[in-house]
Amino acid sequence: MVSNPLWLVVGLGGALSRLSMVGAGFVLLTACANQIAYAAPQKSLDKSPNSSILAEKSANSLSRGLIERSALELDGLSNFSAAWEKSRALKKTMKIPAEEKLKERFSQAALLLSAPEKSDGYKARASILFELSEYEAAAESFEEAALYSLNDKSLPLWQGLSLHLAGDDDAALWLAHVALMQDDKNADAHRLKAVCLSSRDFRRSLNEMERALVLAPGNASFYASKARILIENKQYKEALVSAKKSLELDKSLLAGYIFAADALRRAGHLKEALGYLDQALVLCPYAPSTYRLRAQIYRAMGDDDAAAQDMALQSLCQDEIRRQAEVN
Repeated sequence: MVSNPLWLVVGLGGALSRLSMVGAGFVLLTACANQIAYAAPQKSLDKSPNSSILAEKSANSLSRGLIERSALELDGLSNFSAAWEKSRALKKTMKIPAEEKLKERFSQAALLLSAPEKSDGYKARASILFELSEYEAAAESFEEAALYSLNDKSLPLWQGLSLHLAGDDDAALWLAHVALMQDDKNADAHRLKAVCLSSRDFRRSLNEMERALVLAPGNASFYASKARILIENKQYKEALVSAKKSLELDKSLLAGYIFAADALRRAGHLKEALGYLDQALVLCPYAPSTYRLRAQIYRAMGDDDAAAQDMALQSLCQDEIRRQAEVN
């Protein structure tokens, strides 16, 4: 088990872009695996001394996918707290979209865990949790899967991405370097190294991402990762190009819609951003982070009621996912 369990968010591409559970009918699409609460909130209009500090902290949290922590920090901003309180009240009156489908997926994973081949069960469970932003629990399951499948070299890279998105870039980079020492043409390891370097050295990060794309030019999720790197470094126009490229290659890639929406939001094209998120919710209607990003857009548009509703849906879905993870 992981001594300090961490959260995953960005899926691997290439050979890792689909984890198929043969005989169980379960397939992980990195489309949904890539859904991420990545977008930083709008800067607060609150002029209190602590406002800018809280806004910066919440932005950093969201950039790592830490949805709940960010929500708590945002609650400290006076221009956000009213919507947050309203969402708590709304949550009591709402239902989870496609709830039965969500429960069925966890039940399938539970059946696999009771089978003799434990690796498939842990992969299935981890994949669902990974898809639905339950990164801490997913990291534990991926590690368990690795113990039962020592020849599967992809699993340490999934763990590396979890470490990165939890903020431990040093450990994640170490895993990337180990993989590259074993095979310097491992495109997934280059991608892991790229995302880890994004906040440290933009140019090196972009160079690593380009190496990954040379090795796997048709990998849609790699273009989504490139979009994420560009967004993190405020290159929104270029990020949108990469996100659209990922969708040209794979129309089911949820990350493509998420990053396209985020790039448009940050560039001020809010209505167009909402269109991409609507498509994302068709693909995965119970993804908490998609509601989270849409709530931010509604807030920027001044629609506090719609923002509160999406915040309630985000929290409701998150609670049910955690409950299903415990039950199964």
